Amino acid sequence: MRKWLLKITDYPCLDGKYYTSRIIAIDKIKKNCIQVEFQILEYQQTGRQIKVFLPLPIRPQGLSISLFKSCGFDLKTDDHFCPKDAIGKEIMCKFKQTTNGFEAVSFKPVPNKETNREQ
Repeated sequence: MRKWLLKITDYPCLDGKYYTSRIIAIDKIKKNCIQVEFQILEYQQTGRQIKVFLPLPIRPQGLSISLFKSCGFDLKTDDHFCPKDAIGKEIMCKFKQTTNGFEAVSFKPVPNKETNREQ
């Protein structure tokens, strides 16, 4: 009888394109930083989870506000909101690999994804 063997293969490199991702966790790590964990939903990356750090405070033109606006939040200066409301939302993310893991480069809404506003 022939043995059944499985091969462990690594994920393909993230190639600088936007990936459909789900936010699965958000935590405040320090006074000036939040950690966001994403699960990439695209076939070649299925199951891959990436943690990135984003700066606090949230500024009107910064990367952090871009994340929450991509989730459908309508935010402006002096607004208050609960960041954990973004958990479960699907957005498009672009990542860059660094020596310590990954860094978020930009975010945008999933095209034609109206359900993000209702979740």
